[in-house]
Amino acid sequence: MLMVCALVGGRTQPAHRQICQFLVAFRRPNFRTAIAAVRGLALRGQLAPQGIGERTSVAMQAAKRQGRHMGRVSMLPQATSDRLLTLRASYTLAGTAVQLNAEGLTTATGGTWTANSVGKARARLLTA
Repeated sequence: MLMVCALVGGRTQPAHRQICQFLVAFRRPNFRTAIAAVRGLALRGQLAPQGIGERTSVAMQAAKRQGRHMGRVSMLPQATSDRLLTLRASYTLAGTAVQLNAEGLTTATGGTWTANSVGKARARLLTA
């Protein structure tokens, strides 16, 4: 089985170790069958799943550098946004949440305001 692991590339990536462990566990008696199993896993994308995540991350970083919006667009009404920022200048996060709820203003999803939701909404508004 060491020969199979060497043919996989002799790499120490977790996916390659898993394949070698898989082959050893099933004690493939035929070398050609073992190679076919490795190739089958590679074709299904199970040989190097880390590469997919790395490529996705690089592509998302490039899109962000080009100024594309990443993530969900805020559905918070402008009036609520303005009121949140105004209240936050005078109140704590919890105090702002209490005031927004007292005024009947809801979050973008229709929920009630909490200190955490005020903080996150404020951070998004200030970075937008």
